[in-house]
Amino acid sequence: MRGIKKVLVVLLLLMVALAGCGTFDDVVSDAVGAALGRQGEALLGQMMAGWTDAMMFQMTYIQVLLLGGYGTGLEQFNEGEGVVWEVVTTDGDERATFIAERALLRRNADGTSWWYLAYRTEQDGEDVELEYEARLDSEYNALEIYFRDQETGEVRHHVFEQPGVIVEEDDDDFDYDDDHVYWGEDLGQYRRERVSVTVGAGTFDADYTVYQYTDEETGEQVESRWWITDAVPGELVLYEWEGTVQGDLVRGELMQVRRDYRTRFGAY
Repeated sequence: MRGIKKVLVVLLLLMVALAGCGTFDDVVSDAVGAALGRQGEALLGQMMAGWTDAMMFQMTYIQVLLLGGYGTGLEQFNEGEGVVWEVVTTDGDERATFIAERALLRRNADGTSWWYLAYRTEQDGEDVELEYEARLDSEYNALEIYFRDQETGEVRHHVFEQPGVIVEEDDDDFDYDDDHVYWGEDLGQYRRERVSVTVGAGTFDADYTVYQYTDEETGEQVESRWWITDAVPGELVLYEWEGTVQGDLVRGELMQVRRDYRTRFGAY
């Protein structure tokens, strides 16, 4: 994936996947222009019933591993380290919350790694919990996953025949532009100032970083704000995404850092 894409990812992007696009890279790149909060949780509830296990995992992967559209800090996780986040989406009077949890379980000699990814929310008064242990390659593409069946409670195993593919229903070219994808390794040009920021996990000195772009299709100006420090696994302690036209706001906050993660599903 040319390293880790720092993208603004959304639940709505999976509508594109279900419409018949090809690779995970394609979908993520196209996602940036969509509105991050617009009825996302309601849409999720309507769509999940028809999703395959692979689609459910991809949603969790996008929302959790690529949290906040910032992936640079993934290599800084040590084995057993993980973070718990609370993400709140505000769209006018609508408000939705989910909990994201990611942890590095193990680094393998072949360059792959095992990660724990969890997504928790509430839908129609019922708790929704998705948990995975995923083996990722050196570019963080998923190779295989272990997960608990929602109906039977049994641990299941799925191997991706083609890493990163969501849907293979047709071979049509998928037209997208990646102008909004932040590829750079150096965030220097986007850093504004060094600040003290307080989140659920504590108070940190962090680099306040702002990445702005204009969606060419909608004309909406979008701003992604990151608070970054090397004091925590993953570097990120707070992020905000805001669209100026609709006024959508997404705010993610680091709530807890843990260093006691072990395999739950016997993945290795």
